[in-house]
Amino acid sequence: DGPAYGADGRLRWADDRPVLYECNRRCACRRWDGPPCPNRVVGRGLQLPLEIFKSERGAGWGVRCATTIKAGAFVAEYCGELLTEAEAEARGQRRGDEHGRPR
Repeated sequence: DGPAYGADGRLRWADDRPVLYECNRRCACRRWDGPPCPNRVVGRGLQLPLEIFKSERGAGWGVRCATTIKAGAFVAEYCGELLTEAEAEARGQRRGDEHGRPR
């Protein structure tokens, strides 16, 4: 048990718990207004130099990082919708989006 993150800010465990609670006003650390709690990573926001780019091969948009990302490191919070490939294709067909694939 213990904090979800190690001192380096990387996840100590990932797949064995369905929900991760970060430091908040109820945290036992009592450091909400002081030095950062080791169990507060997402709340600190984006720390990596991410870049959104258009694929050269017409496959759409992507995200890349200018530095190497260590396994378990927090990258960004995803707030979008998760789609199956079939649903993404169906929406693309309805909207006339190009996916870089022959039709």
